[in-house]
Formats: sequence, C-alpha cells, structure tokens
Amino acid sequence: MKGVLKGLLIGGMVAAIGVAVLIVGLYLNDWKFTAFGSEDYTMETYTETQSNTNLKLDLDAVKFNVEFYDGDKVTVDYPVSKSYNVKIFEESNTLTVKRWRKWYRFISWHGTDTLPEAKIKLPKDGVYNVEIEVNAGTTTLADGTYGNLSVDLNAGAFVAGNINCNFFECEVNAGKAELQIIDCAAAKTEVNAGTLNVNALKSDSLNLKINAGNADIKSVDALRTKIDVNAGTAYLSFNGIKSDYSVTVDKSAGKCNLSQQIATTGNKTITVDINAGTVNAIFSDEV
Repeated sequence: MKGVLKGLLIGGMVAAIGVAVLIVGLYLNDWKFTAFGSEDYTMETYTETQSNTNLKLDLDAVKFNVEFYDGDKVTVDYPVSKSYNVKIFEESNTLTVKRWRKWYRFISWHGTDTLPEAKIKLPKDGVYNVEIEVNAGTTTLADGTYGNLSVDLNAGAFVAGNINCNFFECEVNAGKAELQIIDCAAAKTEVNAGTLNVNALKSDSLNLKINAGNADIKSVDALRTKIDVNAGTAYLSFNGIKSDYSVTVDKSAGKCNLSQQIATTGNKTITVDINAGTVNAIFSDEV
C-alpha cells in the first residue's frame, strides 16, 4: 500500500512539474493569465490592392458582417489580439480572409463575447463570387446581388437577407443557417447536422439532401425539386397548387406524405428519395 501511495505521490509531482513547464513556456511566448473576456485587442483595416471578383472567407469565433458601401475598394475591418490572428491575402482575383486562434487559446479563459464585430465592405456596384466557411461565431451576409454563393457551416450561425445570385450552395454540418430570400438559377443544399431555415427560395432547380438534422423551406418556387433524405426531417411548402407537379417517390424507410402523381395543370417536378427520416410537403392550395 505504501508503494502505491509513493507511486501516486511521485506521479503527481511529475505532473505538477509538467504543468509548471507548460505555463512557463506559454508565458515566454506572450501568453498570460487574464480574467474571462478581458484580453486586449486592436482594430485594423485592410484595403485590397488589386481588383478582386472573388471572396473567400474562412472564419472562426467572431461576429463577421459582409455589407455593401459607397467606396470603390473592398475593405476588411477586424480585431486582433495575442490569441487571435487574421491573415488576408490576394491571389488570382481572389481576396482571402482567414481567422484562427492560437493553439493555447482553447485552454485560456479569454472570452469572445467582448470582441467587436469584424466587417468586410464591398463596393455597392460590384458583383462578387463569395465562398464562406464558418467554423464558429456568427456571419451575416447583406442583402444584394452576388455571382456564385457558397456557404459551408461547420458550427455557429450564418444569417442572410434577400439574396440574388447565379448558383447557391449551402452545406450545414453543424450550427444554424437562417436565410430570408434566395433567388437563383440553381440551388444545392445539404444538411449533415444542425438546421437550415429558408423563408423563400426561387430557382430553376433545387437539390436538397439531408443526412441528419432539419431543413425547413417555407416557400419553394422551383421547376425541378429533388429531395434526398437519409435521416432527419425536410419540411417544404411549395408555392403552387398540387396539380402543377409531377411527383416521384422512392422510399425504403421513413415517412413521406407525398405519393406518385402526374401533373395536370403545370410542368413542375418533385423527385423524392428517402432511406430514413421524414419528408413533409404541402402546396399553396392545401394551406
């Protein structure tokens, strides 16, 4: 028994020495103990040096707004601190913004709620292809016209207003995407976890895939709609009477309130492939 106690005591001493060495190393690399949310930061501004038509945003743990303004250059206003870094560069007509945390940020007590909002401001007369990856925090996209819009939500939240674009793609791996109006030529959405909410979507084609989580599209106006559900739930309200649609359903398991039919008053199509989960669809004449 004494041997066991002695071993535990020696192990504890070794662990304590290891922690002390770690803390000293962090201190020598500018890490320090501070109260929660009290880390100092400064605001910096980046102005593009070339004419870019593509934006790539890789964002982590900050509130980030994309908006339009009267200027003629893309600008980025962002906070920086000892535990947060931002890297901005331009290449091949693409302006890239990457924000990340130093590795020891995950074990410190610094909060993110007190960080000011970061902003990327776009000339109001420009049309940009935008690619956004949200790993944490909240990203908001302003009303406006875009080229191609791609959103990859891994955590946190993505919020958009009235969006007009050529091709719209949104993948929700976790977190919540809240979209008001999407007007596009083609839309591709995938929910692997989390939630996708769209108030209205208008497109020639809509491809919705759900592997887990939920998708709720309150007003769908599409010529061709494809719904593929492996798990989770899809709620869709179609902006048209039921007889406007030809419906094909292939169901292995799960629930679907749609059944096979041939359109009698229109030329729109809905194709459903469900392996598990639920598909619930209604039409304007059923409300």
